[in-house]
Amino acid sequence: LATIWKRFNRSLSKLGHGIEGIEMERGTLGYIPKVIRHGRPWELRELSDGYQAILVIVFDLVLRFSFLHPTLDNPLERKAVVVIDEVDLHLHPRWQRVVLRQLVDLFPNTQFIVTTHSPSIVQGAIDDKRAVVTLQENQDGVVVSSLTDEEHRALQGAEIGSVLAESRLFDTGSRFSPEYSEVEVRIEKIQRR
Repeated sequence: LATIWKRFNRSLSKLGHGIEGIEMERGTLGYIPKVIRHGRPWELRELSDGYQAILVIVFDLVLRFSFLHPTLDNPLERKAVVVIDEVDLHLHPRWQRVVLRQLVDLFPNTQFIVTTHSPSIVQGAIDDKRAVVTLQENQDGVVVSSLTDEEHRALQGAEIGSVLAESRLFDTGSRFSPEYSEVEVRIEKIQRR
């Protein structure tokens, strides 16, 4: 158990965002885990939902890998497949851009399959050259497809609005609000004349 605890602490510091580790503080009802962030201890309930969500994922994976492979020096390097639904849930957009990279750094031989409705997650995946698979509904059902290499290159380093407007991804039709997208459509019609 002490080894797992050390692995978990080392893993937490790799998440960045000021997280340095976790300590157990003695309280009146027993021990209370406190996350050290920017040198200050925080109870889990004091952290944002995004921090809590990521900490739960990381802790769960560290525990599973450690219990499944207790004799390995670094069980976090074992091969695995992990599916995370809505990985962006409760995360600040800045964190959404790098969360996949952080998870891959922590678990380098794990294949992560994540779902998202976040252009920030997709932008980060494209910039890290990860596969992006889309589901699009049509009259016959749902079509599953991957971004082509050409589409990947075209979106590499793209602004977030371009990711939102891309028809193969979020297909918002415009990078602007609905009110201004109508103006955009009118301008395009005028320009075509």
